[in-house]
Amino acid sequence: MDTIPELILEERDGQGIQEQIDEKIRNFDIPYDSSQEPLPRVPAYHSCFARVEKHYEELLEAAMKALGSSNYRDDATDRLSRECTKRRKVQYPNAHIVGLVGDSGVEYRQAWASQTSTFKAEVVLLDHSKIASLLKGYLHDYWLGRVQSQDDVDQDTLDEIRSRSDTASEVFLSLFATRPEFRDKSETVKFLATMTTAQDEEILSKLLEWLDSTISACGAVDGTIHVCEEDVKSLGQRLKRFVKIGANLGSSATPSLWPIVTVVR
Repeated sequence: MDTIPELILEERDGQGIQEQIDEKIRNFDIPYDSSQEPLPRVPAYHSCFARVEKHYEELLEAAMKALGSSNYRDDATDRLSRECTKRRKVQYPNAHIVGLVGDSGVEYRQAWASQTSTFKAEVVLLDHSKIASLLKGYLHDYWLGRVQSQDDVDQDTLDEIRSRSDTASEVFLSLFATRPEFRDKSETVKFLATMTTAQDEEILSKLLEWLDSTISACGAVDGTIHVCEEDVKSLGQRLKRFVKIGANLGSSATPSLWPIVTVVR
């Protein structure tokens, strides 16, 4: 069996190695090889990181040994001894687990070449026509759940209709949380009771107008939102509104846009 020749790439014509690899993969010149993927440009992957971690632990061990062998004891030395014992191993924040639900998920990618912040995420939204179709479908589901008579269908079908209607209500509460018409479930029921048909164009037009305003306020450009932060925790907090994790219905201050997000990366 023929072997794949070793891939040797160098910086050329202003094009980095990663760009060359991506180009060759796109052109099917080489199969994807994860070993060729460069590590993320974050401190933990720097060659000095392991040395700093090792020296930290050695320093704490030396301090503990010196304190333990000293005959002099007071409140200050006792406190230092306890702190050294507590911090003898490098401590890191707890890992953040991201849930993937439906069409809205999170994927990892390496840092952008132009990235200036430590961490950056890209949120890609559905295009306007798909958002309109999505809202139209949810209005239909909500309407059907409201008007469907139990006498017309069997119990399984009725349960499915009601489930889809509940999902539609959840989506509206998420997307339009800042609107008084959707500040809670009772207001949602009250507002949507004004629907005259399953495809009420006036209601749909209002929803699209409100949602366009929210998307613009998020700083979206051509359906894409960039979120930049200097630490993972802050980035994770800002991304919660774009990913459905549990019952994420948004708040009166911040609507949750997960129903119209295709991917977060």
